[in-house]
Amino acid sequence: LGEGTIGLLKMDLSKWPNAPRGAIHIELSTENLDALFEQLEAQGVHFASPPVDRPWERQMFTNDPDGYRLEIAQGRRG
Repeated sequence: LGEGTIGLLKMDLSKWPNAPRGAIHIELSTENLDALFEQLEAQGVHFASPPVDRPWERQMFTNDPDGYRLEIAQGRRG
């Protein structure tokens, strides 16, 4: 995935689902989200939807083998 950053966010987990995996959100960033989507999908990775545009970034979501939600994004927040 190349270079990137790891961000930790303080969150009120009482508002999240009771399942421990539902309270975990992992986000990775890339410089070419569409190319990565095509590459991972060709390798059998299932995504909830193709990459979508948000005002702050372009993003896509999948789950890791243990069921943790994984967001992969292009663009910077802030």
